[in-house]
Amino acid sequence: MTMAAAPPILVLVSDLFFRAKIEATARAAGRAVRCVADASSLAEADAWSGCLVDLESAGAASLRALPAIAARTTTIAFASHGRADLFAAARAAGCREVVPRSALGEQLPALLARLAGEAAT
Repeated sequence: MTMAAAPPILVLVSDLFFRAKIEATARAAGRAVRCVADASSLAEADAWSGCLVDLESAGAASLRALPAIAARTTTIAFASHGRADLFAAARAAGCREVVPRSALGEQLPALLARLAGEAAT
């Protein structure tokens, strides 16, 4: 008998640097991620265990998509620490957490674990 693989974590990010960092961290932790570059790709996405959203590189469409994403799954967003407007908009849209981009590298393993449903927030 084989076990079904856990659904991937959906990552909405168009910045290739952060995409590579997220993919490498996920791979090292044994987690599956599916990266998409824009919010329009979300409609095509199958089931996922959680969603990580780059509020800046994904564009304004990511903010419009957040309520629907957050209603479906645990959603965590990140942006530059000076973008209080994006932090507030993401929280208002239902994101569980919004973290500063500068802390993403340090917090990424724990964030991915929370998105995979493996740790309490």
